[in-house]
Amino acid sequence: MTADLWPAPTASSPVDATVTVPGSKSVTNRALVLGALASEPGWIRRPLRSRDTLLMAAGLRAMGKHVSTVGDRRWIVRPRPSVGAPAERRRRGEPAATCPRSERTDPLHDVVGLPGQRPLRA
Repeated sequence: MTADLWPAPTASSPVDATVTVPGSKSVTNRALVLGALASEPGWIRRPLRSRDTLLMAAGLRAMGKHVSTVGDRRWIVRPRPSVGAPAERRRRGEPAATCPRSERTDPLHDVVGLPGQRPLRA
């Protein structure tokens, strides 16, 4: 059985390298939620751009937060109070926004306290 093992390569001298680790959906979504709950603007360095993280950003925008996802190296989150259409809908007792449920938008649903596909209330 030991004959089937693959011999791992070894370095003949010390290795000196820099590796850039790709972003994480979980970390990016958590950072988006924390940024939206913060008292001051912040930024997320090297976020992972994916369907789930873009859905999270869209959900936060629908709740009146400013989330800039234009660049791939840095996203900006400004936790401004809800204004405009979301605030107007809230005054009428309507949901401020809806957000599709996905594996990575769960933190947003959990923070707002509404399970499932129900509308979010900001």
